[in-house]
Amino acid sequence: MRVAGSTFDSGLGVHSKCVLHYDVGGKFAAFRAKVGIDDETLDLPRKGSVVFRVAADGKNCGKAGSCGAANAPSRSPSSISAA
Repeated sequence: MRVAGSTFDSGLGVHSKCVLHYDVGGKFAAFRAKVGIDDETLDLPRKGSVVFRVAADGKNCGKAGSCGAANAPSRSPSSISAA
């Protein structure tokens, strides 16, 4: 997986309109992730963009982030302790 020329040895690739749920069982105060669009999309005629949000127990944890093709990875909001 490559994002803006940076290689990641592991990661999670998803397609559009994806929602992921993790049950952390109240054991964590932070969630950290880097979010970006894989470089394999750079040759496509239409360039994509992504908006990401982190919520805990139905409550938003910080502001939403966004990025487009060829942008450096964005960091997700990290504190989930407000939930």
